[in-house]
Amino acid sequence: MSLTNSASIPTGKQKTTLELVEDTFESQPIVHKGVWKYQLNDDNELYLKLWKLVQSLHNSDEENREPFLAGPINPPHTAGDAEYYVGIKSWQGDHYYDGSNLYEYSIGLYESDETKPGTPAKASMTIRRRSHGMETSSGDAVTWPKADDGDRKEGSYIEVQGSYLQNFEDAHAVARIYLRALVKEFTDLDDLAAQSLVHDLYEPYPATEHVGQLEAHYRYSKEYERGVVHAIGNSFALMEIQGASLESRAKAKRGRYGIKRVDAAAGAFDTIGFETPESLCDDSVPDTGIMLKTYNDKNVHLRADDDPLNHPKIEAAAKGTVHRRYLDEVRHHLARICIGHLRFAGLDANALVSDLHFTAQTGRISVETPTLSARSQQLESYRNDPDLRHAVEDYLRRRQTNSFRDILLVLYERGDQGATYQEIMDKTGLAYDTVRNYIRRFNEAGIIRKTPGTPLVITWKTPEAKGTVEDTINDEGKTPGEAREERRERKKERETDSAWERLKGWFSGQFRGVEKDTSKESPEADRDDENTPDTATGEYTPLPNHSRLDCWEMLKVAREHGDITDTDIALR
Repeated sequence: MSLTNSASIPTGKQKTTLELVEDTFESQPIVHKGVWKYQLNDDNELYLKLWKLVQSLHNSDEENREPFLAGPINPPHTAGDAEYYVGIKSWQGDHYYDGSNLYEYSIGLYESDETKPGTPAKASMTIRRRSHGMETSSGDAVTWPKADDGDRKEGSYIEVQGSYLQNFEDAHAVARIYLRALVKEFTDLDDLAAQSLVHDLYEPYPATEHVGQLEAHYRYSKEYERGVVHAIGNSFALMEIQGASLESRAKAKRGRYGIKRVDAAAGAFDTIGFETPESLCDDSVPDTGIMLKTYNDKNVHLRADDDPLNHPKIEAAAKGTVHRRYLDEVRHHLARICIGHLRFAGLDANALVSDLHFTAQTGRISVETPTLSARSQQLESYRNDPDLRHAVEDYLRRRQTNSFRDILLVLYERGDQGATYQEIMDKTGLAYDTVRNYIRRFNEAGIIRKTPGTPLVITWKTPEAKGTVEDTINDEGKTPGEAREERRERKKERETDSAWERLKGWFSGQFRGVEKDTSKESPEADRDDENTPDTATGEYTPLPNHSRLDCWEMLKVAREHGDITDTDIALR
């Protein structure tokens, strides 16, 4: 890697210069998924022929949810030897033309005539009519992606959604294979005639080709998974602090080793050195966020050690839809993000793993990524950024729960000596799992640090974080004493609610309903019997008015049995 340039990266209220390097990586990424959208220059002829075909097969104008099957075939995109059936089914959507409710047709792969879905490498296509004058049931005009010249063209509208289709040529090949199988199965045409018919019908209009939800990935050795997860988690922490506004903040999902998935809104990756390409900044692309994740096959626990699917992937996905001329640019951007995080975790192309679809170390790719030293400096310095105050204020004021606020208030009250988990639990009334979860989030945001010891002590990461708590209290027009009293009141409420739930749980367990003997004639005998354990079950039969006991009466009963003590309950 050699230094080439630097980039000004926005970090909230200020900008920093982040050093970038030109990185030559010895492997191209593979497109995992995508939605390939385009129209045919056919005046909707393919749509109309499918309409007639399904009508003749179904012998009805109604939709068919169960597919008609053709085949078997062995499509090349499945990368296997298994044979599949091509199925077509239809349904009526919310589109109307000349007063008629239009159909939508779905064509996909099935494992057998039992209509099971195909392999993970399957692809499906949807065909719809597109004509000017189409309306929804509410009378609104139907819209669809515009062509290069800014106009919406008429013609059969197709979406091919599949795994491991790398470009539009792959998508067109799948569509032609499916259509030929249907024509051959349900007409009298032979292979050559069926191929000729599809060739004449299937004329894509390049100006209408768009790709959406593009995903690219690398598969890497599982021994590096923890490092990759940490690299993704560090990026999330940087976005949390350096993301300018609440609206553009990233969302995260945790896994075994930490944050394994980040859903970032537009511009979030720009703040950490991965500038969004112009194609994703166009006003015609409504959602330009990026998703980055690392994950394992859902059946990884069943995979042998030498099975490539025993190893995880790192995958980046662009949420927007762009014209085909930007396909390489977006794919390059996704590769850059993946490679950057592999580098942050200490990986090179030698750590990649090949599988049926992805071949490691084939085809060089040159990308610009932040240098490791710049990344380290950014991680070290962002905690002193003015937006640290923004993060602390967010936890103090804007979260839906006061639990974040109360933990920070306890740490503020404890000063520089910090607090243990148990002390925080005692002063907030929060459960251990809640405290542990929130402390982890504070730690990832750079607000606190965990000091080793027995027991572990939670302290402020920087004086600025502690000072922000005091400033926020003052801005609210409160004294530290008033904030402390409010925290204590919330603690009492939590303990009362918790005790009430425990009391109700104990009470329902002691007085489970046991049918009483209705053969007794004396009400007094019934009452005496109800207050004694049932000899068969060892349970108490309920008193008639137990459902109307108030908290005091229930507490009295519980105390008499010795299961609830004064220290267990905080009464209002």
